[in-house]
Amino acid sequence: MSIIMKSFMMNALLTLPLLAVALPTPSIAGPGEITAEDIIKVAPATASCAGRGPQCVTAYQAAPAIANSFEKYGIVSFGSQAAVVSTILYESSNFEYDSPIDPVAGKGTRNMQSAEFNEKYASALGLASTGDTVALLNQDLDTSFGSAAWYLSSQRGPCPMSMRDEMHALNSAGYESYVINCLATGELADREQIWNSLLALKQW
Repeated sequence: MSIIMKSFMMNALLTLPLLAVALPTPSIAGPGEITAEDIIKVAPATASCAGRGPQCVTAYQAAPAIANSFEKYGIVSFGSQAAVVSTILYESSNFEYDSPIDPVAGKGTRNMQSAEFNEKYASALGLASTGDTVALLNQDLDTSFGSAAWYLSSQRGPCPMSMRDEMHALNSAGYESYVINCLATGELADREQIWNSLLALKQW
């Protein structure tokens, strides 16, 4: 083999690692990167607040707040994130309400949390109650939309990590446990339909 050929082959081999580094890698949306478009695919009504109530916000307003809550409270799996979004969509009637239509003292935020947990949530955030904790929590979209992720991450008794592991594996049993045990409600069918629609997106 000639000296020129050896030199050429050596240069080619030395260049290979550089080429490998230069190759583009696929861009895969990670946790906390939900977009308005993702939400609108599942709940088209969230695209606009036209003809809806004064508490309404659109998916374009909600998506950044929801994404922030995933990061803040460590909701990292797609299945668990979809569960949180399904709760917010269901409870707020597609982001139309931050308080119940028929007022219940102390109940509200975008997942219609009970008074007991709103007080705990406000305390965890270091917010001094002004006498109307719900109004205080609803002043800021990050706080109002963050309640569902906070609840899932903080209430480890009814919402154990084993349940989140099941949702991470996209098992319906995990979601059913989330609704029945974690949220303590029997309203399963409509919620699960939303969750399955979100899962059909595959990723954010």
